[in-house]
Amino acid sequence: MKPWDSPRGRIILCVILLAGTIGIGWPLDRCNEQMRARYDNKAFPQLQNADSADEARGIVATWDGIPGANDEIRKTMLVDLVFALFYAPLAALLAYWVSLRRKTPWVAEFGRWAAIAALAGGAADLVENGIMLQMLGDPNAAASLFPVMHVFTLIKGGGLTVALFYIVFAHIDW
Repeated sequence: MKPWDSPRGRIILCVILLAGTIGIGWPLDRCNEQMRARYDNKAFPQLQNADSADEARGIVATWDGIPGANDEIRKTMLVDLVFALFYAPLAALLAYWVSLRRKTPWVAEFGRWAAIAALAGGAADLVENGIMLQMLGDPNAAASLFPVMHVFTLIKGGGLTVALFYIVFAHIDW
């Protein structure tokens, strides 16, 4: 029997994934806040959320001009890679769990797809972070890789949004 097939197994998995999500996410957020203060409001989430290739190039160029910034950003991005291994499976497990309790067939089936969407969002986050690691130290690479990174950013956001909306709204009696 797989761990997610029993209620006890799902609870244990949720606790482990939640602990990892909070245990990594909270310090990661604090680290990003400190970097924003040091690097002219340009920590790596600003690269993820850049609106254009020129903006991405400018952010990476800012880090290049600060001694030690690329190493600090790289370490934070590596931590973010591990973070995705916790939050995406947590969202997927919760969506799957909710789907098991739905009596309306299409709502239950949509929950399974929402779980897959969460996992796809987590996988996209891993690829996105890998692309951003390639951008470090090379503003021109940042500009050329930006469109590809942006696609994975959208997949990540879309997959997780579908799962989280499902987790919340599937409780409505359809």
